Amino acid sequence: MADDKGITTDKNIAKYLIVVKKYNDSTYERMDYFFNGSAQQKSTFRDSTLTILNGYYADFNDKGNISSEGQYRNNKKEGSWYLYNNTTHAQFEYKYQLDSLLSIVDLDSLDKENKKIKKDTTDN
Repeated sequence: MADDKGITTDKNIAKYLIVVKKYNDSTYERMDYFFNGSAQQKSTFRDSTLTILNGYYADFNDKGNISSEGQYRNNKKEGSWYLYNNTTHAQFEYKYQLDSLLSIVDLDSLDKENKKIKKDTTDN
């Protein structure tokens, strides 16, 4: 259990629950939950001290719905990261390489453009 100041054994002030799973010598998963039981964050690490993010990462809103997700490689964002709205619809895709932002794609605009192209090609 934890509060805003860190680990606590007092369930009356605890705001979060933390669960750590070891999958092998180089993969550890940390799940943080709001005290009401809904997920807050999921992180994958390559070390037992949970300092090197490596693998899947996601965070969630206070209702437990996903708000963003992506991959880390040695503490650096890598590949596609997605930002979701409060209805868990992916709105943006951020593309990273070694923690450097390469591009941002507005998925809603892309979806509208794809629908327009599809409509234009079916009209012919």
